Amino acid sequence: MDLEHLRTFAKVVRFGSLTRAATSLGLPKSTVSRRLAELEAQLGVRLVQRTTRRLSVTEAGYRLFEQVEQHILELEAATRAIADHDGELRGTLRITTPADMARVNMVPIVQSFLDKHPQVKIVVMATNRKVDLVAESVNLALRAEPLDPSSLIARKLAAGEFQLFAS
Repeated sequence: MDLEHLRTFAKVVRFGSLTRAATSLGLPKSTVSRRLAELEAQLGVRLVQRTTRRLSVTEAGYRLFEQVEQHILELEAATRAIADHDGELRGTLRITTPADMARVNMVPIVQSFLDKHPQVKIVVMATNRKVDLVAESVNLALRAEPLDPSSLIARKLAAGEFQLFAS
């Protein structure tokens, strides 16, 4: 069942008119009428009685409206909240890195990132163990050793050379 058909049906019931529902949705009246007819065909029941001058909702239509109306409103609110997002990064970024790399390189990089994006919280897991990125909800892993083949995306950031020193 198409969510847009249910949304269209809810608008028709809410406004009591195909024309006003079409205006609210920014659609032609013919599209609203077609969606309503397709929804009724899918359900196998008449939801709205239409005449040239009047529209009335059937009992089955009221039952469906009562079931879907709150969900439709919540989905519309969620969609508006995403659309109103100001583009600022926010949330938690979980990073894992070898302990030595964290001590030497991560502090200035993390601080610079946080200065630019104050709505982001960064959690750095400095560990030499192999972390299961999916199971531990890690967003970014910095590694100094070759990676096992996987479906994860890997990018080479820098090349380095290991050297052995003794005194």
